[in-house]
Amino acid sequence: MNLNKKVVILLDRDGTINKDKNYYLGSADNWKQQLEFLPGVVEGLRLLNQILNFHVFIVTNQSGVSLDIFPNFTEERMHEVNEYIIQELTKQGVRIDFYFACPFVDNAYVEKSKLKGRTLNHKYIINNHPDLKPNTGMADKALAYLNLKKEDCSLFMVGDRYFDMVFAKNIDAFGILVESHKTRELGDTERIKQMGFYVAKDFLDAVKKIQEKVNNQN
Repeated sequence: MNLNKKVVILLDRDGTINKDKNYYLGSADNWKQQLEFLPGVVEGLRLLNQILNFHVFIVTNQSGVSLDIFPNFTEERMHEVNEYIIQELTKQGVRIDFYFACPFVDNAYVEKSKLKGRTLNHKYIINNHPDLKPNTGMADKALAYLNLKKEDCSLFMVGDRYFDMVFAKNIDAFGILVESHKTRELGDTERIKQMGFYVAKDFLDAVKKIQEKVNNQN
């Protein structure tokens, strides 16, 4: 990393920035009341605002849009939720460059949903969609938003799931896991450690790791 490179930080959303209690945030009428930022998130994001040449994006898979059990959870609602989250963070002195969200699901998700007795809107079933993490589409869009090439950037990815870290590997980013209850339920932590990525105590610890990496490589 050098001073001529832009620091670009990609953040997962549910379970990383805000609490994830299987809300499918946006599916219920009271979704604004369900929004709760995780400990250290606001403080950590404020610290990120102090890093030289940094940019921060939210990149989030939103499979709930595809589920027929959530008729109110449309693509429009998905965008409304993301915009609201950014607005609420802005009120607390945080700057997020932009967000990218993927409502599409793959065949594996379809099979899991069938086992739960759920049906899906076929419009959103596109196997291997480029925007569906761990595919790289949302990272590509973030760089295009900045009019940057990958070689011009130092990329970081912060998330709470194994596929977030696979996404980090696929885009040549340094991955940082912030454990959530889902991470622990799925037993993903040890797999991620074996990938050579950092497991943070919380979001603020993740940010401090980013700062350390940036400072050591400048």
